[in-house]
Amino acid sequence: MSCRTSHALLAGLTGMLTMSAVSADIRFQNVSSQAGVTGFTESWGSSWGDLNGDNWPDLYVQGHNSFQRIYRNTGDASIFENIAYELDPGFWWAQAEDKHGGSLADFDNDGDMDILQGVSATGPAQLLVNTNGKFTESAVDAGLDSDGASRQPVWFDYTDDGFLDVAQLAFLSYYLRRQNPIQGLDFDDDATGAGFSCPAQLNYGQMLDLNNDGKLEFICAKEGNWPFRVYDVSKRPFVDLTSLIPMGTQVTDTAVADFNRDLRNDIIMTRGAMRGSGASQVNARRIEGWLRKAGGSRQPGFSFSAPGQITVTIDHKGMGVYEASHVFVRNTQGPTSVTDGSVQVSYNAGSGRWTAKLVTSSEYQAYVVVDSVQPATGLTVNNLDGTEMPKSTFYLESAVQPNGSTTYRYRQDATGLSQLVSCVSAVAGDFDNDMDMDFFLVCRDGVNNLPDRLYENLGNGTFALVQNSGAEGIVGAGAAFGVGESATMADYDVDGWLDLFVMNGLLTFPVGKGGPEVLLHNTTHVNGGSASNNRWLEIDLVGAKRSSLLSTGSNRDGVGAKVYVTAGGVTQLREQNGGYHRWSQNSQRLHFGLGGNQTADTVEIRWPSGRIDTFSDVASNTLYKANEGTTSVAASLNVATLGPPVHTTLQPGDECGEPPYNFNLRYGPVVHLWRDCPGGTWHLRAKGGRVTDVKRFTNGTITANAPFSNVSGFGLASGDSLGTNGNTLNFQVGVWLSNNKGFNFGTSGQSSACLNFSTQDIDALIVGASKKRVNVPLDLFTLQEC
Repeated sequence: MSCRTSHALLAGLTGMLTMSAVSADIRFQNVSSQAGVTGFTESWGSSWGDLNGDNWPDLYVQGHNSFQRIYRNTGDASIFENIAYELDPGFWWAQAEDKHGGSLADFDNDGDMDILQGVSATGPAQLLVNTNGKFTESAVDAGLDSDGASRQPVWFDYTDDGFLDVAQLAFLSYYLRRQNPIQGLDFDDDATGAGFSCPAQLNYGQMLDLNNDGKLEFICAKEGNWPFRVYDVSKRPFVDLTSLIPMGTQVTDTAVADFNRDLRNDIIMTRGAMRGSGASQVNARRIEGWLRKAGGSRQPGFSFSAPGQITVTIDHKGMGVYEASHVFVRNTQGPTSVTDGSVQVSYNAGSGRWTAKLVTSSEYQAYVVVDSVQPATGLTVNNLDGTEMPKSTFYLESAVQPNGSTTYRYRQDATGLSQLVSCVSAVAGDFDNDMDMDFFLVCRDGVNNLPDRLYENLGNGTFALVQNSGAEGIVGAGAAFGVGESATMADYDVDGWLDLFVMNGLLTFPVGKGGPEVLLHNTTHVNGGSASNNRWLEIDLVGAKRSSLLSTGSNRDGVGAKVYVTAGGVTQLREQNGGYHRWSQNSQRLHFGLGGNQTADTVEIRWPSGRIDTFSDVASNTLYKANEGTTSVAASLNVATLGPPVHTTLQPGDECGEPPYNFNLRYGPVVHLWRDCPGGTWHLRAKGGRVTDVKRFTNGTITANAPFSNVSGFGLASGDSLGTNGNTLNFQVGVWLSNNKGFNFGTSGQSSACLNFSTQDIDALIVGASKKRVNVPLDLFTLQEC
């Protein structure tokens, strides 16, 4: 391949109107269980990035009120392992609640990705600096410890010095931090000096080249009327360009892509209420309702008929955190009403109906469950506001004017997007590798997890909903199913076909409940459909800037670059904008579908530094690393090498010593297992941590080839049990709050002992001072699966 500096940008404008309007057979498969991605928590976004430098995309999940998870991609049969415990030399993963938007970036240009975690109510933010594979919390040292109800950090190099700066976007506040690498780990407050002002409910920020000047503008993305503000950040002070985009209403998320292939990015918008009220009949005798209001006289609620006795469970502010949910038994024969906080449940004998509603003029939210002895009928949801009703999906399309400028217009006519839907998150990618951009929506209403929606770009200005794609996800009503919250996108198995990760933990009540995570593998290429033989190209950008002493080059991640790939007479655009959308971050790896083309005629990279590197005759079906050239070093486009499979394994000695635990932080629930070394005394402890509303039980057995010695309980109480039956030790331990309970036992005279759990409400088993998280069954002698 040769490097040259010219290309015909317009070569690819073979137009969308000449392409076939036939929907491809796009298919996905839910592989969550076999991949080990089985979390069930509140969500608030996820982020993809290569955290250990092996070129396999890893997955970071902040979990809102749960613990952060770092799902390492093992590179082995698409299996992921949660290794956050191992990578934390302190307790950063246990300190933050109410987390939003974690952002992955190599901010210090040292070749590995770091994490900046937004934290809301409990603050401050967390800067997790990646050093030799461990993540050290350094936000205070760096000057990035702003709280201010933080929603999402967005990395970008607005100073053009080759080092990433960051906007920390928040609820009615904002921070712009300029990196000062001369001072080491140091960021300076620069919002006033740069003329950056975004005082709104900012859930995220995005970047795209709106005016086609080669530089990416910055969008402050407000929930509701979108955008709140648009800045040209290539000038100082920033120039307000908000008028370039006609405002969209009731917007919850946006997906940026060049849908009409005019080499300008367009925008898909989901719309409605982020967490709208609603109720659903889960079964004949159960109704679950989520009631939420911002204030005012409106009283959202639901009503139904159910003769005789009902049991009402109410979970609202404070409950599940400081006390258990409140439970009331009521009857059509009396008592017939209850008011708990701002939740009122009452029976009207005249209509024969029960009503549950919020009775306050203040902001409030609650989860209400009704269990009836007799079947409940005639459920209606009352007093929803306009934002809580289904909405059409907005398509903001770019248009190139004769003078070369770009304008934007909303298109709903004949686009296939006029149907009213209730969706909250969007991602866009070429899911069938046919050289145009499709998109995917995560959908829900009050307590119903609705089928998610995949739209095929037909190439003629319209989109079609793909039926039975397998991407519909978890569908059902009630807390057992969660409700859809967000999606992120990555080709996690590096087979050239974009995959999806969907989180369903949008509700905050019942506290800590959340919803299931879903990993969707793109199986279009093995499905035998029309797109099966399409080809692809993927590129990781590597900017030339390495240190503050190097005068030239772009930031290591290439954020701000524009990449054009031409194949078969068609040119496609991708902008390296960090992959941000609401509370979430797609993989920064650039993906191009190539249709049936064996090669890309040209790959042109326009770096933020101003340099243009161009490569010709680039083979398809390959992952490349594109290294920016400098005046002294030639640019290169090299085939990336995937690292060998790697798994968490216990080595001799890893089981020794007690795992660290901070009872003040109460980061449980967790099960700790360790051995006194030297010696054969083992200790198992279940620790409650934050879980305060219900007991979490760990039941199980340890089966050995000889009797156990010195078995003794530790802190066991009513409801716990410990006993031996021959060579088997049986146990049940329930914990909550700051409980630290378990047992000790000896294994002298044995050569095998297999630990297994029959009930494990606590999914984390941490072994030894190594803090390695492992699964059962575990042989305590071989430290391997038994």
